[in-house]
Amino acid sequence: MLAPATRRVVSIALCVLAGWTATLAAEDLTVQSTIDDLLRRGGELYAQSKLEDAQRQFQEVLKLDSENEVAVHYLARINARRGLFKPAIDLIRRLQSLGVSIYRSEDAKRTLNVVIAGILGLEDLRQRADMLIHLRETVQGLPVEIERRIDAHLMGIYAKLGEKQLHEVVRKRYFANKPVPSQAYFIAARTYLHYNVELPTAATYLEQAVELMRKRRPRRTGNPAYDAYLEKVVKVEPTIAEDFLAYTYHACGILDPERNRFVAAEPNPKATFRDVTEKAGLAKAAGSRVAVGD
Repeated sequence: MLAPATRRVVSIALCVLAGWTATLAAEDLTVQSTIDDLLRRGGELYAQSKLEDAQRQFQEVLKLDSENEVAVHYLARINARRGLFKPAIDLIRRLQSLGVSIYRSEDAKRTLNVVIAGILGLEDLRQRADMLIHLRETVQGLPVEIERRIDAHLMGIYAKLGEKQLHEVVRKRYFANKPVPSQAYFIAARTYLHYNVELPTAATYLEQAVELMRKRRPRRTGNPAYDAYLEKVVKVEPTIAEDFLAYTYHACGILDPERNRFVAAEPNPKATFRDVTEKAGLAKAAGSRVAVGD
């Protein structure tokens, strides 16, 4: 048994400790409440495109919690939307150092797409290529579809700039893994169309994409509704690629019916088409969609 005096000392110490613990808990709640308010306000400002004001909110969050992933995501997106791509890319790398997976995190994928979209909006093609390379080399473990998208644009840019050697280096890397999937051919062809380069090659890639897409069989998941959706996707994909192919044949003048089955199907078309892009004021418009009507 403890002596009465000792018991009093212990009791006082326990009361002090309890009070100290309660104070710390209250302070933690206050800090978390402040962080939540800053994140909410920052998100609202970001949605209103008030980027500098939003940036200040998220920077305050990081002063209170240096590992707050939400704040880092938003700061990366804000930098990208402001054209500050190197800081944006470095922030994605910071997210990875915090344990965020580009593969598993939808927020990370969204942030990455905002950064890539911003880079692809750069008018200076060399600067665009430099930023894409910086992204590819800085962010570790990029998903294959992202690497493919970046390399396809690098191929298009280098072809546009007449950098044949660099174009060939990237092209070899792009098609290095065998067998080459249909989507790889399709994305490369669409990107060439986007930059209006290598159109005969784009036609060849689309032919290969269509052939592979026709051979595809939908995978089975055990979910009847989702399986039906996948089956529709597999049926629609080659039709979309054929629309691009029809346009590409026309754009690069491939009219031999031995190769162009669209001409073979209608050797004397009643409709003719003219390129009115410049006349319509769309010469510099960025786009990657094709509409084909009968």
